[in-house]
Amino acid sequence: MKPQRTWFYGRSAVVTGASDGMGRIVSEKLINVFGCRVIGIARSADKLINVKNGLGKLSGRFDCIAADVSDAAFWKDFGARLTHENADVDILINNAGVMPPFIPLRDTTEEVFERTTDVNYKAVYYSIKNLLPVLKKSSAAVIVNVSSAAALCPLAGTAVYSASKAAVKSLTEAFTAEEKNIYVSFVCPGFTKTNLFRDTGDFFESRLISLLSSSAEKAADKILKGMAKRKKRMIIGSDAKTLRAFHKIAPSLSAPVVLAVMKASGLEVFDELCKKQ
Repeated sequence: MKPQRTWFYGRSAVVTGASDGMGRIVSEKLINVFGCRVIGIARSADKLINVKNGLGKLSGRFDCIAADVSDAAFWKDFGARLTHENADVDILINNAGVMPPFIPLRDTTEEVFERTTDVNYKAVYYSIKNLLPVLKKSSAAVIVNVSSAAALCPLAGTAVYSASKAAVKSLTEAFTAEEKNIYVSFVCPGFTKTNLFRDTGDFFESRLISLLSSSAEKAADKILKGMAKRKKRMIIGSDAKTLRAFHKIAPSLSAPVVLAVMKASGLEVFDELCKKQ
């Protein structure tokens, strides 16, 4: 893509989950297309270095930090460091997330519950809480939180995941009303071909799931185009839009109907969920 001049061109961004999938592509496009500097945060130092090396002559625009986004102490120290250095941060994109396997809530361990909540929801709060003073110095402050289509239509087998992403959506909507001088948005992608689904088996081997899913590249483009238009919500993918419409029309029927489709699919990824129904 050619460089694009938009209102956030040349700004400085913090992107979580920047080592892979949508986070990596968003980071690369912010640098290559929109002339931004990016601080990428993810758990894997090696993967972050790969992102930096892949940027070639623009690698100097990418700084990487290997950290666990669910660590409150990390965000406190990071925010304090940015303040001490009088660093500029204009954009915060909370993209990091985890998705447990499709299993009933009764079989979900406390460890899985806590990890999912910590990464998907608490990390969003920690980042905003500690970077807000820095962001408020910007004349073009941006916060984009990646939620999920599961926040629009909760699916059986994803109770903890759906709840964590619904919490992100609600936090963002409330926060938007509180902060008038910051552009705040949330993103609800449907099934997206990223490593988020690494714990859910061979998910994309299904022809139906593959057809309904968006590529990480397409999802990243939608996010950046939405930002350029200052959209306050972005629903990405035909599956996400269909689930949202279905849940609005028949909220009590949407989850059972989707569960029936899961059972009928015969996909191994849904076996643990469906055999106990």
